[in-house]
Amino acid sequence: MSDSQSTYNHSVFPHVPDDVKQSALKAYPHVRLRPTDGFVPLAECNLVMLVGMTGSGKSTTLRHLRDDATLEFIEAIPNRRQLADLILIPMAQHLKNEPIVPVKERTARFGYTREFRASFAPGGTAEAFTWLYCDLPDALIFSEGVRGQNEIGYVLENTRWRIAELWVDPVTRLKRLSSRNDTFDRVTSADAEDLSFLPDDRVEEVRTALAIGTITPEAVTTVRAETISYGNQPYDPHNQTENYHCFIIDNLSSQAVAQQVSQWIRTGEIE
Repeated sequence: MSDSQSTYNHSVFPHVPDDVKQSALKAYPHVRLRPTDGFVPLAECNLVMLVGMTGSGKSTTLRHLRDDATLEFIEAIPNRRQLADLILIPMAQHLKNEPIVPVKERTARFGYTREFRASFAPGGTAEAFTWLYCDLPDALIFSEGVRGQNEIGYVLENTRWRIAELWVDPVTRLKRLSSRNDTFDRVTSADAEDLSFLPDDRVEEVRTALAIGTITPEAVTTVRAETISYGNQPYDPHNQTENYHCFIIDNLSSQAVAQQVSQWIRTGEIE
């Protein structure tokens, strides 16, 4: 157990709000935060991570995968948001001598998770997942927990997990986010003037879409914050290995995406 894990278990976890613990731990009986008889490090488990930025279609793809009769898996671990509430944000608040309280505003959450990565775990959320222990070493476990090149690289170098990365053009993401009504997508800044996170040849397109309302300032704020934290490019769009595949999904239906992901999980290949 690392020094950061020990700090968390002894100095931070006791102060995490009970409802956060309930959501992230009691709801997942196959997970522990400390070594326990019958539980192995999550890094050693058969885990598939469905990876993608907000607006890439992870939730819809996962919904189709649940209905796939050819694919049997269990969602046995907390998701990214729950893990951030349980570990990353409390650790950053502890470092700053702040009260350990839930944070809903998205840009603030990104700030805390960046602080966690810089101060405690270079692998970020991916590394925090490896702090968990699980009693399902042979089952196929599914999650949507990591993001960005740094976290994907950490997974591929330090675990036996597989990564199915969903990638869409950033302007497509902006349009998708602009049509969503996700109560979690809270932002305090709606400043849409800074479009420097976009490729140069897409800036005017987005500026026009903002003017006519097909892209919202809130969507711009979210994607800009994610780009600052995780970059704007897939890990390796031209690579397909046993443990990683990038699915370019701009022109695919959500059902077609799920079918490709399912086939890759089962066979290691896609048509």
